[in-house]
Amino acid sequence: MELRNLTDFPTDYLDAYSNAEFGHTNWEFIVPDEPRDDISRVVVFWKEKERDTTTVEDSEYFRKENG
Repeated sequence: MELRNLTDFPTDYLDAYSNAEFGHTNWEFIVPDEPRDDISRVVVFWKEKERDTTTVEDSEYFRKENG
């Protein structure tokens, strides 16, 4: 299945997945402790629905996407 052009923001797909699997949208991009050239991004889906908003909003990807 291919999902494209359903939203202007690619992270909406991550919100939908997180909500379907865990009942919340508490996820974030993280920088691995040991960066590798073959990994573009790492996404963490947290068990708890409460989010530390500073982590997500401070991420480079979030700022790029939300201007």
